[in-house]
Amino acid sequence: MLKIGVFHIPNTLNVGSMMMAENFMWYVWSSLGGQVAFVVPTPYREKTEERLRNALPGDMRIICVQERAQGTWRKIAQGTFWGNRLYELLPPELLECDVFVVLGGDDFTESYSPLEALMELYKFFLFKTRLKKRVFFLGQTVGPFSGWRHPLAIRLLKKLDLITCRDPLSYEYLKRSRLSNVALCADLAFLPLAKENNQIGLERNIYVVVPSRLLHRYMPYISYPEYVDLWCDLILSLAETENREVFLLPHAMNSPLYDDRLMVQDIAIALKKRGTVLRNLRIISEILLPYEMRNTIFCKSLLTITARMHAAISTLVRGGVPLNIAYSEKSLGVIGKHFSVEKLVVDVRRFSRKEELLRNVLSSVSFALENYEELRETIASNFPAIQELAIRNVSCFLEQLR
Repeated sequence: MLKIGVFHIPNTLNVGSMMMAENFMWYVWSSLGGQVAFVVPTPYREKTEERLRNALPGDMRIICVQERAQGTWRKIAQGTFWGNRLYELLPPELLECDVFVVLGGDDFTESYSPLEALMELYKFFLFKTRLKKRVFFLGQTVGPFSGWRHPLAIRLLKKLDLITCRDPLSYEYLKRSRLSNVALCADLAFLPLAKENNQIGLERNIYVVVPSRLLHRYMPYISYPEYVDLWCDLILSLAETENREVFLLPHAMNSPLYDDRLMVQDIAIALKKRGTVLRNLRIISEILLPYEMRNTIFCKSLLTITARMHAAISTLVRGGVPLNIAYSEKSLGVIGKHFSVEKLVVDVRRFSRKEELLRNVLSSVSFALENYEELRETIASNFPAIQELAIRNVSCFLEQLR
């Protein structure tokens, strides 16, 4: 039986990470007739295992092991431990794996911490060169790295067995850097989830708003209270346009600092302080699985305004139109370029004042509603090709194993 170590699922309460994880496991397991086991290192072993088992078929073999503290990985990346010391630091279940898969996201970019990204790359370089494991990066946004970090990152990336890029911008960057171990794919979340229903013809009668505390980190031009007010203004604008319900939905709950539930709570308090009573506002407080979000909320969304890219992907999968308020290039690549809907991505880094950003977002909302059917046709015409690119993550990986 093939045993795969699956990395970068630190917490399945990040719905984006979980969708990529469960789809990788589901489609590989189906392709191999169930003859595969997945070993998942995570700091939240019980919760990760519980959520994955609730989202996937019960007979799938999923082994969650306790991940080492981040400080340990940092020591590995800094070269403190070499050679046989790696065997002492990794759980035995991971050492028994035949291959390592590192699932996508944008961890290997400079959007968060350039040095942390390089150290993480170096960790998997050591797994490849010292442990002699085959290492696959699947569904990734990579780079661009700047200055001295670029040649170092490319040198490390060259050692990997395969890198599948989830957007054209990453793919073009790596091809320009003369990497040959690269394939263009799409985000794994564009594929149907294992327990997702395929109901069609549902009435699209709600707006979905997905805020994020993380987004404010990239907006130094406004204070946090002003940032909360920005979301309140957007919600009030939606509530006033038509008599539709507005769903306020947390999508990533994996970080004590950037938990979306805290953002939702702050918005609700700010609306109350304004003396605003919105009878058509629905605040989602329960923790849902990804397929539950798609089956009960995104399937009815007319328009989703989201600071979380994977909420935009779920909206696209279920036939709605998203407006992604973004903080990095990943949304432009994964959504804007793939679907030729660049106007549905608003990058907050381009602005310097709250009023300017709000005006631009409201203009984009008007554009989306005024051109709704045309946008849906554009998305629908591109969608089959995008799903083919998404499943290519799995097919390229399996071809490498043969």
